[in-house]
Amino acid sequence: MSSDSAIDDTQYPQRTAIGLSFGNSYSSIAHTADGKTEVIANEEGDRQIPSILSYVSGEEFQGAQAKVQLVRNPRNTIAYFRDLLGRKFKDVDPSPCHASAHPVESDGEGVAFVVQEKAAGAAIQASLISGFEVEEIGSSTEAVVTVTPHLQHAIGLVTGEDGFAVIVPAETPAPVRRTAQVVVKQGGDVLVRLAEGVREISVRKEDKSMTNGNGKKNDEDEDDEDDEDDEPEEVREKVWKAGKVLAEAGIRGVKKGGKVEVQVNVAADLSVTVVCREVGAKGGVRGTVPAGKAEQNGSA
Repeated sequence: MSSDSAIDDTQYPQRTAIGLSFGNSYSSIAHTADGKTEVIANEEGDRQIPSILSYVSGEEFQGAQAKVQLVRNPRNTIAYFRDLLGRKFKDVDPSPCHASAHPVESDGEGVAFVVQEKAAGAAIQASLISGFEVEEIGSSTEAVVTVTPHLQHAIGLVTGEDGFAVIVPAETPAPVRRTAQVVVKQGGDVLVRLAEGVREISVRKEDKSMTNGNGKKNDEDEDDEDDEDDEPEEVREKVWKAGKVLAEAGIRGVKKGGKVEVQVNVAADLSVTVVCREVGAKGGVRGTVPAGKAEQNGSA
């Protein structure tokens, strides 16, 4: 082939390829940069984004923010819907959606989801109640007392020797899910310790100021010096300390400046499920702590 027929690379600028992986559980977006392929992370640092949508108070949430709504707001949260796209309702298996919004038949044979936010439901109930007389409502209702299980102790991470960072505060009703992220500046292996928190009163003493702010005593200070108590002033404050250790998990090879995510899920029976993983990495550690004995009117 002659040089005249050779392809001139300068006529073709460098192009960028973008790839979209749309999964039934997770989705990812990647692109080519400098001859390498890179998976794009979202604002939370996740490169594997849950394929979930949730609607709360007129707002739409996606990804990890929508995933946490599967516990609190399952009827308005849509998950596992990719396999239903473009198919007839009679041909789909709705069982994967048992814990979220259920698919319904649309336009005679298609598949759709119907969500109803709590605010709209409350408005409908209010309009129905307004059509009854007060006497009729009073005669057909009665007071019902229910006991919701609460956590007696806070749950959080052990920091330092006996420090404690709260993830789920004490007296939180169950079920509940909370997530915390820890920045690993130096990277390397990380040991995560989940424990109960104990609140204590810390007492420290501070010397009373005997100066007027510029390091010198004024005449008034000297006149009142004999009348003042020279003993240091006691300062009391509430502090958290780590108590009983509930679980330990090790994450190997965290990159420098990376983040470790700890998710605590307290079920209605007060059992605790813990998930630890490096943000943006594959895999993780998952374990369950059995429920403790209920005490003090539903607390445990």
